Amino acid sequence: MGRRISVIIPTKNRTDHLAALLASLRAQTRPVDELILVDDSDEEEFSSNAALLAGLTDGLPGLQVLHLAGRHIGSADARNQGMDRATGDIISFLDDDVVLDPNYYLHLERTMGGDDVAGATGAIINFPESLGWELFSRAFFLSNHSRRKGYMTRSGYPCFMFNSDVRTPVEVMSGCNMNFRREVLLPHHFDSLLLGYSYMEDSDLSYRVSREHRLIFEPECRLMHNNDDRAVNGGFYRTKMAHHRYLFKKNIQQTPLNRIAYSISVLGDLVLVTERALRRRDPELITAALDGLSLRIDGNARDKPRSQ
Repeated sequence: MGRRISVIIPTKNRTDHLAALLASLRAQTRPVDELILVDDSDEEEFSSNAALLAGLTDGLPGLQVLHLAGRHIGSADARNQGMDRATGDIISFLDDDVVLDPNYYLHLERTMGGDDVAGATGAIINFPESLGWELFSRAFFLSNHSRRKGYMTRSGYPCFMFNSDVRTPVEVMSGCNMNFRREVLLPHHFDSLLLGYSYMEDSDLSYRVSREHRLIFEPECRLMHNNDDRAVNGGFYRTKMAHHRYLFKKNIQQTPLNRIAYSISVLGDLVLVTERALRRRDPELITAALDGLSLRIDGNARDKPRSQ
C-alpha cells in the first residue's frame, strides 16, 4: 500500500480561486487521501466553500475532508492548524490559487517513495521570467529564483527554484506547493510569530527542515500559480520588512558579510517601494516600509532560531 497523502489548504475569501484548485484535485490520476481546508473566510464565502467541498466528495467517495474554521491569526497559524489535524504519511501544503497538473501527486508519490527524500516542491510552469528583475534582485540580494538551485541567500531572502528540467536538491521551497514526510515535518511548525500575511513562513520552515533532511525540486510535479498583485499595500510592506529583519536574525549567521548583504537588500526593497509609491502616488507605502524596519518581533516561537 502506498503512503497516504494529506493536503492542507489555507484560504480566505477566494472561492473562485479555490474552485479551480479543487477541480484540479478531483482530476488527479493519483487521488489524495485527506483534504483539510482551513478557512478564514467570512460567513458567506465559508458557506460557498463548504458547497465546493461537498461537490468534491461526491466525486471522490474515499476522500476524507475536514473544513476547519480558521482562527483569523494568519496563514502560518492556519497551516499549523491543518498540520496538527493531518493524518497522512505525506503532508502537502498548497496555496488556494494554484492549479495542479493531473499527474502532480502521481509523480510526488514516486519521488517520495523512499526515505532518502524528506520533502519536495514542483515546477511552476506559468512563472513569469524577467531578465531585468533577475539582475536587480541578484544585485540587491532580494528574493528571486534560479533554474540551477534553491537556497537561502546571505541577506536572509530565499532564492527559489520554480522551473527546471532537472531534479535538484534545494534548501527552500515555496509555500504554494510544499510537501514533507510526516515524521520529518512534525518536529517543526510554521513560526507562530509570523502573523497575518505571514510573509516568508514557507522559506523559514523549509530552510530549517533542510538543515537536517534532503529536500528536492521535482520537475515532473507541475502546476500553475495564479498569483496576482493583491493586497500590496502599506500593511504588506510593513509586514515584509519586519519579517525579513526577524528571519535574517533568526536563520542567518551574523557575520560582517551577511550583515552587509542584508543592508543592501533593505536598500533594494526601499528602491522598489519608492518606485511603487511614486507610480501610485501613495507615500504611505514608504512610511509603512520604514515602520516595518523598526517593528520588533519577539516572544516564544514554536521553533527556536537556528544558525546557518
